[in-house]
Amino acid sequence: MKKEIIEFPSYSVDEDGKVYKNDTEINHTFDKITGHVFVFIDTFVIQAYIPVYKLVAKYHLDNPNNYESILFKNSIFNDVRAENLEFVSDDYK
Repeated sequence: MKKEIIEFPSYSVDEDGKVYKNDTEINHTFDKITGHVFVFIDTFVIQAYIPVYKLVAKYHLDNPNNYESILFKNSIFNDVRAENLEFVSDDYK
């Protein structure tokens, strides 16, 4: 299910890591150094590359302890599906 990205109202993200602008899927950019995928957000106010895993975690995972760190359960950084992500304490690192 797509959820609107509050900071960027014309954008939404689903639990599989697909990001949409006005219901049109936008392409990811892959960073060869970190292995993470990003999307380019372009609004009248801001232009930025945002890590997709952070959007998926924020909008599709429960975080009752308000942890900031996100774990990739299978250690594959471009697998940004919600089922592969988990909020963890900084002590976990």
